[in-house]
Amino acid sequence: MVTSLVPLFNERALLVEAPSERVLVAGDLHLGLEKELRRKGVHGIEETPGLVAHLAGLVEQEGADRVLLLGDVKHTLGAWEPEKRAVAWLKDVSVPVHVVPGNHDGDLGEIAPFVVLEDARGVVVGDVGLLHGHAWPSEEVLRADRLVLCHNHPHVALRDGLGHVSKEPCWVRAPLVENEAVVERFGEGDLAREAVLVPAFNSLLGGVALNRAEGAPIGPLLANGVVRLDVGRVFTLDGVELGTIKALRERLVDA
Repeated sequence: MVTSLVPLFNERALLVEAPSERVLVAGDLHLGLEKELRRKGVHGIEETPGLVAHLAGLVEQEGADRVLLLGDVKHTLGAWEPEKRAVAWLKDVSVPVHVVPGNHDGDLGEIAPFVVLEDARGVVVGDVGLLHGHAWPSEEVLRADRLVLCHNHPHVALRDGLGHVSKEPCWVRAPLVENEAVVERFGEGDLAREAVLVPAFNSLLGGVALNRAEGAPIGPLLANGVVRLDVGRVFTLDGVELGTIKALRERLVDA
C-alpha cells in the first residue's frame, strides 16, 4: 500500500495514511504567540486553547492514531512559565503527540515531557519523510518517496480586479533536484520526487509570499535550490490550484 497524503479541506493540516496507522500532521503552532502580541500592544487574543482544541477536534474527526507536529510547537526560544502553560494544553489531545523539533523548540523536552520528541532531521512514516525544514534532513528522510516540510509559512500574493494585493496561506507541491549542494552533502542517489510545503497551523502567523521578490525561502533544502520552488504548484486551502510560483510571480508583475 502506498502511503497517502490527504490535505484536509479548508484546514492547515494533512492526514498521512500509512499501511499501519493514520497520522494527523501539522506544523508551526507557535503556542504562546499571544505574549509577543501583547508586547506589541495587541490585547484580548487568547489563541492557544482554541488552537489546541481545534487540533484535538481534527484528531477525532479523522480518526487519527497519533499527531505528528513538524516543529515550532512553541513560539519563543526559552522555557519560561508562559511557554510551559501554553504547551501544557497539548495534554488535552486524546492520542500520542510526537514532535519533530523546529528552531523554536529549544527546551521543549523539559517543559513538555508528555510529548514524544523525534529526530530534528525528520522521520519517515510509510514512504513519506517529514521534517520541520530548518535543518538538513537525514539521508533516510531525503530519499523517501515524498517530503513534507513546514518552517516557511507559505503564502501567495494575489491581485484582485481593483489592483489590491492580498496574501493568502497556501500549500505548495514542488519537485526536488539532485544539485551540487545535495550531492556534496549526501552523495549521488535518488531523492524524494516532490516536497509538500504545509501552511502554518496558527492563523495569526504571517508569512512571506513566495511569488514576490522578497519571498526568499528559508531552510537548506529551499535556500540551496534542492526544492524547485519556481515550478512548484500552488494550492489554496480549499484545494484550488492556482498555477506555478513562477507563473504567479509573472502574473503579479504584469497585472
